[in-house]
Amino acid sequence: MFPKNQAFIFIKPHAMNNEYVNLYIDQIFKQYKIDIIKSGTITGPEIKKEGLIDKHYAVNAHTGTIKDPSELFIPTEAEEKFLETFNISWQEALDKSMVISGQCFQDKMKLGSEELYDQWGENGFTKISAGVYVSFFKKQNCFVLNGFYTSNRDMFTADSATIKWSIIEFDPEELDWKDFRNNIIGTTDATKAMPRSIRGFLYANKEKAQLNVTYKENIIHASASPFEALIEKDTWLHKNFDPNIDPLFRLLAEDHIDMDQIHELYNMNPVLDSHGETDTLIDLLEDKNTLEVANFIKSL
Repeated sequence: MFPKNQAFIFIKPHAMNNEYVNLYIDQIFKQYKIDIIKSGTITGPEIKKEGLIDKHYAVNAHTGTIKDPSELFIPTEAEEKFLETFNISWQEALDKSMVISGQCFQDKMKLGSEELYDQWGENGFTKISAGVYVSFFKKQNCFVLNGFYTSNRDMFTADSATIKWSIIEFDPEELDWKDFRNNIIGTTDATKAMPRSIRGFLYANKEKAQLNVTYKENIIHASASPFEALIEKDTWLHKNFDPNIDPLFRLLAEDHIDMDQIHELYNMNPVLDSHGETDTLIDLLEDKNTLEVANFIKSL
């Protein structure tokens, strides 16, 4: 028997109390034999006090708030994509002081987070690597990094905000992690999500649900891998999370790998080679099942 897959999910603040949303999530979870192990809520003020959203979206947050973009690690493939998209090299754009984080641009232009988000959306953006999204602002002749992030953070930290979180579990022999993300949760862009997925179905039925469904307000978050799920559970629940309930942690503990080492590995996020593919650890583990993730980490 293969170890179970265990993910961390949360329904985002704007959708948390929507009955249509909750009914559909319950329905699709039952259909695919996804069990809810534990659930609860966290308020916006709690999220703000503990800095939980910045910890959760660590790479997006770092990119979207960094003061000196030259300090970012940009892989060769990402530099090539930047050049191909914008017809200027990443290094030349840096040398000409044309690259700025969303937070710094917002402060410089004295914009609110929603004003920046609206302009960001109007200008369009390109993902050049994990957690790095670039939009060219023609009027200011600059490249704004992760201009969505401050608006996203405000959505979670508002006084009225609350998220509903759950630890869920499913059998990889019946539902592997990739199918879970694509067919159950749906792609980040709800307009392109599988029709029966949570994001795809609720986008198609947003009028019935009386719900705004956008790239940012895309209903639900779900872990990209068992590795990220373990980190997310420990980050969001912290003192109320016993890692021994996590199937991945139990496998890693067999080799005396503890949570401090797991967080250290996550924060380092080294660039590695795997079966001819070169990428960061987090990206290499994406969509993998628990046993495969455990074996990969043990081999490092």
